[in-house]
Amino acid sequence: MRYRKLNIGITLIIPFSLLLFAGAALHAEASETYGTIDAVSRYAWGENLGWINFHPQGGGLTITDSGISGYAWSEHSGWINFSPTHGGVTNDSSGQLGDYAWSSGLGWIDFSHVTISTTGKFTGIAGTASTTPGRINFDCTHCSVVTDWRPLSARTITPSVQGSITGSTAAAFALIPQDTLFAENIPLLIDPNKQGQLTQSTPVGPVIAQVPKNASPHPFTLSINVIPHTSIDLPLPFSDALPLNSVYYEINAFDADGRALHTFSVPITITLPLPRSLQFYRRLSVHWYDESNHEWVKIPDAIFSTNSVTFSVTHLTRFAIYATRADTLVSRPTVIQGPQGGAIVTEEKTVDITPQAMTVGRTDVTRNVRPAPSTATIKSGALTREDILILIFITFIAMLAHILARQRSAHKK
Repeated sequence: MRYRKLNIGITLIIPFSLLLFAGAALHAEASETYGTIDAVSRYAWGENLGWINFHPQGGGLTITDSGISGYAWSEHSGWINFSPTHGGVTNDSSGQLGDYAWSSGLGWIDFSHVTISTTGKFTGIAGTASTTPGRINFDCTHCSVVTDWRPLSARTITPSVQGSITGSTAAAFALIPQDTLFAENIPLLIDPNKQGQLTQSTPVGPVIAQVPKNASPHPFTLSINVIPHTSIDLPLPFSDALPLNSVYYEINAFDADGRALHTFSVPITITLPLPRSLQFYRRLSVHWYDESNHEWVKIPDAIFSTNSVTFSVTHLTRFAIYATRADTLVSRPTVIQGPQGGAIVTEEKTVDITPQAMTVGRTDVTRNVRPAPSTATIKSGALTREDILILIFITFIAMLAHILARQRSAHKK
């Protein structure tokens, strides 16, 4: 009997160990450029809002170089929206916050007197005493709100080809010519006699801007900002359009006097990341925003690969990848052979997702399109964290039921 109890204990420990291991293995780390709120240091005090949880269940914040999005939870008034339609908390990349969040119960909250320190700690007081929401204190005795986002001046990544680089990053650097200036996650200063490559990390993949020599007669600074699409009210390029990755990509250049540079004498090559699964989208296309006419302009000859899309432009502005959601239809662009296995988009067609393999294209061009995925393929994608946890839990229950049944059988004997 003692042996059976020990066996039950071991059997119970194994599923719980697997459960904990799965949770740890599937934890997604944020970064210095795309941060979240710490699960422990997450509370501030509001004189009218009570304790505010900046990492609540079903909410939470995302901090980038341009702003804060997401929701916090107030014990007195409920949700606080940091990226509402007609407002939104901004960040100037040095940690100085600005503009307003919206309390669903009490109104607007000013964050212009709040900063994020070089250690990721929120400091200062949001709001004012004369408003209904009142003030939010980030510096009280028991207050502590911390993020893993860091101001530009405090980041550990250095923009030097001669720096210490290892692993796959080092292999990538080996292919870059010696006269190339390189920076990652910080602005890049480019000399006219050198070419440059700026990389900005995002959760779905890197954004890359490659500048050839003599793009401008004078030195300039290149920067990339990834902005949540909900933070800016812009028109859509076509009906039912959705911005892929839910972001806009702002790629800017400034001269030594801080003046914006919009046009260049030679094309700049830009690569944007694509989400892993595209089978539920159609009308996939890349656009740049025309500020003067307040409209999106489609970029022709974009080169699509498995995880990214690349195109060349002689001007810098705001860019986005747009698509239309489809339940049983998927857009497959007609293509011709592109460089390095890529594909140059020439037109768009829509095909049905069926178990039969289908291709799209004209008979007068070289096809470079994979067969449409079958229904089974779509359903057999990578398991999510929730799927794995559910499977482990079901396995645990089944094992427990089996052990109890054996015990009852043994007692009857």
